[in-house]
Amino acid sequence: MELTRKDFLVGALASVGAVIATACGDSGTTSGGGGGGTGGGGTGGGTSNTTSSNTGTTTSTGGAGTGGAGTGGSAPTGCTETIAANHGHTIEVTDADVAAGADKTYDIMGTAPHTHDVVVTAADFTMLAGGSTVTITSSTTNAHSHDVTITC
Repeated sequence: MELTRKDFLVGALASVGAVIATACGDSGTTSGGGGGGTGGGGTGGGTSNTTSSNTGTTTSTGGAGTGGAGTGGSAPTGCTETIAANHGHTIEVTDADVAAGADKTYDIMGTAPHTHDVVVTAADFTMLAGGSTVTITSSTTNAHSHDVTITC
């Protein structure tokens, strides 16, 4: 049977792991390998690499695991805000704002030559915490206002 490049590299890496475990005085078993899991980009990742410095044996089978979007994982952080007919205004609704759930007034001046206020109510924050999108109209300044859409 011909030794493939992959087989050579897997064996070489497993040998390096055995040397490191022995050099560190590890008298137990070290496991590595694995992969994504169902919350971070797929499942599995092959069989774990096992090294035992007591017996001097090394087994290694691996692979890349399966890709894909996965399920679970951590919740997204922050919110996405869009200001209609924008000309330099900015707003940032944070996770802490949503968690507090109290009425809050945002000044959205940004780099615009004037300001507007956007009032996000406790009810709006409840909707945002539940994954809904809210659109709020800013105060009127210089004969115009802006619709601000927030999604968390």
